[in-house]
Amino acid sequence: IDDISKEASSSGMSQGQIWRSLEKRLDMNYIDYITQEHLKLKRHGKKTDIALKYEAKSPFIGNIHLVVDFSHEAKVD
Repeated sequence: IDDISKEASSSGMSQGQIWRSLEKRLDMNYIDYITQEHLKLKRHGKKTDIALKYEAKSPFIGNIHLVVDFSHEAKVD
């Protein structure tokens, strides 16, 4: 998110371009459980807040699952 924020700051990316940049990075790392619904973009004049929040659950042993809860925010100037 921080790298995308820096990239967006330097090139003036639109919201769609920000999502496509994130999506490419996720695809390269074989991450398929994060969707566009997990990404929130809020505009404040010329500034944009980027927030990514998701939860991933994976089977571990029997009826035990591993759960990862992730939340990160960055600002685009």
